[in-house]
Amino acid sequence: LDIQLRDNALIELRKKLEKDGKERDEIKITLEKFENLSKTLNNMLDSQVNDKYQTGVGYHAVPPPYTWNFMPLKPDLILADVDKYVLRESITSVPTIATNEAKTSESKPKSVSEPLIED
Repeated sequence: LDIQLRDNALIELRKKLEKDGKERDEIKITLEKFENLSKTLNNMLDSQVNDKYQTGVGYHAVPPPYTWNFMPLKPDLILADVDKYVLRESITSVPTIATNEAKTSESKPKSVSEPLIED
């Protein structure tokens, strides 16, 4: 009877040991996956940060402001045929402009006496 109890206890302990070993292996695998994922994520973030600050490649954290983005300055622009397209009209008559001068009055202003106030 004593030997049977020990055998049963040993069998139960071995089953428990196997179960705990499997759980430990699963936890190890999960931990390795998280570590790999963390390393990958850190590498991606580092590469993005480094891409922003690379010098000589054309990357900048803040792009330079746009200048002349609508029409660039062209100092060598030659307008050779401009006379063909300009309409020239000669002025034949000058319109008369009526002047609006202030008119002066020759009459004298009326003198107004102060009102008398009686108590």
